[in-house]
Amino acid sequence: MDYLPLFFFLLVYFVLALFTYRDFGIDWDEFSVYSRGDELLRYLTGKDPNATMFLVKPAHDVVDGWISYSYWYPMLLRVLNPAFSFEVFHMLNIGFASLVFVCAYVLLLAQYQSAWKALLGPVFLLLTPRFLGLIPFDVRDISFCVFYLLALTAIFKWGDHPAWIRVPVLGVLFGLAISLRLVGASLFFIWALFYVFERMEELKFQRAIYFVRDIFLVLVLSVLVMLPTWPYLREDFFHHLLEIIQTSRHFPMEVQFLFAGRMVSSFNLPWFYLPLWWLISMPLFILVLAGGVFYWGKPIGRNRLLVFLLIALGVNLALVLILQPAVYLSARHFLYLVPLLVTVAAVSAVEASRFLAGTPWLRLGMLLLAVNGLIVAVHLVLLHPYEYVYFNELTGGLPGAYGNYEMEERGTSAKEAVDWLKAHEWKDPKKTYTAACYQEPFQTLYYLPQNVKYEMDKDKAQYLITMPFSGHHHFLNPRLYSVTREGVDLMDIYEK
Repeated sequence: MDYLPLFFFLLVYFVLALFTYRDFGIDWDEFSVYSRGDELLRYLTGKDPNATMFLVKPAHDVVDGWISYSYWYPMLLRVLNPAFSFEVFHMLNIGFASLVFVCAYVLLLAQYQSAWKALLGPVFLLLTPRFLGLIPFDVRDISFCVFYLLALTAIFKWGDHPAWIRVPVLGVLFGLAISLRLVGASLFFIWALFYVFERMEELKFQRAIYFVRDIFLVLVLSVLVMLPTWPYLREDFFHHLLEIIQTSRHFPMEVQFLFAGRMVSSFNLPWFYLPLWWLISMPLFILVLAGGVFYWGKPIGRNRLLVFLLIALGVNLALVLILQPAVYLSARHFLYLVPLLVTVAAVSAVEASRFLAGTPWLRLGMLLLAVNGLIVAVHLVLLHPYEYVYFNELTGGLPGAYGNYEMEERGTSAKEAVDWLKAHEWKDPKKTYTAACYQEPFQTLYYLPQNVKYEMDKDKAQYLITMPFSGHHHFLNPRLYSVTREGVDLMDIYEK
């Protein structure tokens, strides 16, 4: 019975997925990620020896982002989707991402022993548009989020189990997470700090030795999990590991983008970049609850889950301040922290209901929470399938953010632009049309009908599909149509 509400939640989640998974367009780097997974599959199965050139760089070359990760997850999706259908890829990503909702539920259930209180985690996460909207196509960030949350849940739920259970489970999950993004190594720091917190008053030398032993065994096992699907790391472990760490700190890709009304570089971001993004892109009820937990959740130390979540958030934010990694395209690199923040908000809601019990403030708080949740739900409907462009009321919503922040940086609305052209312009099957786009060509090419040719020379194309650059239109050509949400242009179509 403890998992019955979760069952019905997942039932609703997958029903919605079945009705909507075909709505989502292709992300700007999605084709490249799946292609790397395909190359990895060919390499590991010996079908294409030349694939090694894509996975193992010569010593004199500069290490790049493609070999800074293992591509086992897109390889798995490629195995499950031999037809290379992007609609199927999106459905598979939605399926795997359901594990994040499960983790939020399991963490809260372990703390409160109440199924209905545990349900707050998945429900709050479902009402987080920036997270929900990236699930189908943000392959690298969502996959890392899934296995990072699984590893954290294992630490919290099974950290006290016998070593013969704890070590294999954590070793495998740590290895899978770290292979997807090197910041997964923060799991070791979180595990150690939480261990010290829980045994602060009874920490003994012998027990500490056993814990260090377990950390070492988990480290060894995690490396063994990473090596089979990470050829570059396997080729020269210590040397390449140092290269990968350096690359992770200074990712070799500089991007100029719009932030707070001005153009900024991914190599020189203001210190408030991440806090401001969260402040303007998270639902207000999440922000209020997460902040309020320090008031009505006192004393913090008595709530085991809250301490664990704060340690996890604190370790990651400390790493950001210390390492100062290159960041671009909103806060998607920190997407894996969003479920943690949302779960903190769920903890806060439970603690607030206790703190305010028997007072009129409880009903008022529940009313305000319901109203804001309903507003967010309306935005989810209005923005679909571009939920990831959501901005909260602090910016005046999406219209207020227009011209101050990047809107459609993923380019998935190219699909809707092509659909409009097929319905209104490309109606003669005997005539050949030409089209081009100013984002990743495959985002448009995949959806073109047979009577339309993709033109690599944009000056020769009859139709141009492009995102409004920094919120402005830069072409003199007649603008035929714009894909819009809430009155804001996401993708424009121009005719020569």
